[in-house]
Amino acid sequence: MSGGPGALPFRLLAIGGRAQATPAAVRRLLESASSAAVLLREPGISPADLVVWAEEILPLCRAAGALLLVHADAEAARVSGADGVHLPERGDVAAARAILGPAALIGASRHDAAGIHAAAAAGADYATFSPIFPVDGKGPPLGLAVLAEVCAAAPIPVVALGGVTPALAPACLRAGACAVAAIRAAWGGGC
Repeated sequence: MSGGPGALPFRLLAIGGRAQATPAAVRRLLESASSAAVLLREPGISPADLVVWAEEILPLCRAAGALLLVHADAEAARVSGADGVHLPERGDVAAARAILGPAALIGASRHDAAGIHAAAAAGADYATFSPIFPVDGKGPPLGLAVLAEVCAAAPIPVVALGGVTPALAPACLRAGACAVAAIRAAWGGGC
């Protein structure tokens, strides 16, 4: 699903585990957010359980015209019919592309400009860049100035992640992010 910088089909990437991304919560999120994608992320989940969960959430996303991504497991994305996968820092973008094909959306978590360029070269469609703002346990925040520099030079769309709240999202977009990603803030009423 290649596109240049700025070409993403969502403005909010709502990242949720099983406790957040329940069918009722996904329905509420998609009713309140005009341009969202849902990323299912539950550390330690089995591939079979991830497929079942994705198959449960997928119809809600389809009905709302939203994308559904799963975290880290390209095969689970393929089997469930999800729109793509979001890979961790050490995820193999080329292997995911081989499993999912050219139409799937593949994202990659990155923490520096070199990582974003490497993800793009491997075939990623977008990269999350984090942490922009303070988040417990995630290291020092990179800030809006660094986000702007990275976005200006990025060969793929950049999604701002890390401490992004509804109040801070517009600043990330003004800095050049094509979208924002949120975990806690996304499930508390949209971003």
